[in-house]
Amino acid sequence: MSQELNNQLTKTSDLGLASVINIYSPLVKLSRADIRRVEFVFHKTPEIETLIRQYWQRALSIEPQAYFQSMKTLKSRIYGNE
Repeated sequence: MSQELNNQLTKTSDLGLASVINIYSPLVKLSRADIRRVEFVFHKTPEIETLIRQYWQRALSIEPQAYFQSMKTLKSRIYGNE
């Protein structure tokens, strides 16, 4: 992946964080970091950067059903790609 494109993407292997981001932004791709870990890749935007910061500061308020549905969707993508 080119450096320029890489600077436009944000990656995480944290399912909780990816579930939050996925509520607001579609998943670009799912890549296997190794046999036991996947990376969720999203487009990097100022809004996503704010979400990430709020997530780690425990300052987010997310609708529970949206969060659960987002996590279910990501899990099905993980296990559907095996």
